[in-house]
Amino acid sequence: MLAAAADKGSDALDEAIDWLATMCGDAANAADFRVVAGHSLLDFPRERHRSVMEALVDLQQPGTMIANAYDRHEIERAFGVGDDPEWQRFDNPWQFYDPDEIDRRQERWLREAERHDPDSYGPIVPSKTYQRTSPKVGRNDPCPCGSGKKYKKCCLDTLH
Repeated sequence: MLAAAADKGSDALDEAIDWLATMCGDAANAADFRVVAGHSLLDFPRERHRSVMEALVDLQQPGTMIANAYDRHEIERAFGVGDDPEWQRFDNPWQFYDPDEIDRRQERWLREAERHDPDSYGPIVPSKTYQRTSPKVGRNDPCPCGSGKKYKKCCLDTLH
């Protein structure tokens, strides 16, 4: 809806944002709806809607679908950035595979690895491949206990 309003001009966009803020501020609407819809207010931060956005942070309850959808820090970041609709940030779904984008990502990973950034996942250490000491016993193979039965009928279900 906001994208369609943005195509019609700034007045139509502001009207749609005001409508959305009204819906998000209306306690008669479900909390989940209000928080999820309020996420779009982060894309178009308006000072007149700051109180609604902050109230939506307080609606988020741990252990629910909407827990930690966004916080006050993200609201401040949104006001610092200004209008930044999500659908414009991701208008090219193939951008991830662009060679320049791949190079930028790999350079960032190298910088993070050099800094040992605590927020990064750290160095990737290859694990050793597990090697069995004896051959794997198949279900239909003779049981290794020596009973003469098939493994599935003898010791398969026992804990060793």
